[in-house]
Amino acid sequence: MQVISETDQRAKQSESRVPSVDRALDLLELLAVSDRGLTLSDVSRSLHIPKSSVHYLLQDLAWRGYVERAPGGKTFSLGINTARLGTIRLTKSLLADLCKPYVKRLARNLNLCAQLGILDAAEALVIAKADPGSEAKLDSWIGRHFELHCTALGKALIAFLSKSELDKLFQGRALPKHNPNTICSFRSLETHLRAVRLSGFAVDDEEHELGVRCIAAPIFNFLGKPIASICVFGPTFALPNGNLRVVGSQVATATAEISRHLSQRVGASRHDVATESFF
Repeated sequence: MQVISETDQRAKQSESRVPSVDRALDLLELLAVSDRGLTLSDVSRSLHIPKSSVHYLLQDLAWRGYVERAPGGKTFSLGINTARLGTIRLTKSLLADLCKPYVKRLARNLNLCAQLGILDAAEALVIAKADPGSEAKLDSWIGRHFELHCTALGKALIAFLSKSELDKLFQGRALPKHNPNTICSFRSLETHLRAVRLSGFAVDDEEHELGVRCIAAPIFNFLGKPIASICVFGPTFALPNGNLRVVGSQVATATAEISRHLSQRVGASRHDVATESFF
């Protein structure tokens, strides 16, 4: 058997690295330790790369929200999306651990697929999932993104947002049509969300995928802001119209229990600012 030395391993790793990725990460790490931001010249000198290369890196990272230009236009600092990545990681680790037993219990008791989602930019992101004991498993996975306007998971996340928050979220965005059942107008969506608020749960009645029906309810933090939702879904024969209110009530009961737990948790440790801001 051929033995590869540590030096050879490092050499191979170095060969497989992408210079542009290295440079982008070096730039982000450099900005992370800067208190007042850095100019293009500062970055060029520190990283020993041409100003033209720095310019393109900063431009691309700024477009993605990972770098921000100061109002004067001369200095750069880390953008809001770097914090968003950390928030998503915190959300996934803390919230998913708390909610997994509820997600599993709903899947088992209702014999439906169940998943937990959070708002990620203008989409719903699945961070936990459980399948029923039967073979009625549908196509979803942790890390999958769903549209907000045509899924129960998404509608439960946005139904309790303010009008200004909704306007900002959907500004300049079309509502893609998947089939004749899909809500494609923002005004119709607003009307639909009012019904969601009244019932306490959202329904996707074959709006995203024909033959699949879904029910979701929101989870609130201690400020009453929606931070996640739990959805159960399955083929239409497993979720007939006559059962929607009963199933919706069960999902809403589970999410209400989680919401109460989060409020009690924050009340018991109000000194923890990081936890307070999230929960």
